[in-house]
Amino acid sequence: MDRVDAYRQIVKAVLREYAQYRPATGDIDMETIFDETTDHYELLAVGWRGKQRVHGCIIHIDIRDGKVWLQHDSTDAAIADQLVE
Repeated sequence: MDRVDAYRQIVKAVLREYAQYRPATGDIDMETIFDETTDHYELLAVGWRGKQRVHGCIIHIDIRDGKVWLQHDSTDAAIADQLVE
């Protein structure tokens, strides 16, 4: 397995782990997006909190030029540290 393939597996594992968590309120699903063609990976929150629509990026990671780019992290966790491990 080359380095980029290893990065893909690590990124997907981290996003799957965080997709297991559910918000305490609302009818909200966590959706993962894995696009290995463009190396674009996201975790989205999608659903409803009462009458309010919820749709937002929780984590956004890209792999570019053989490097992992943490584009967005709205968690309280240290996602970057997990990716380094």
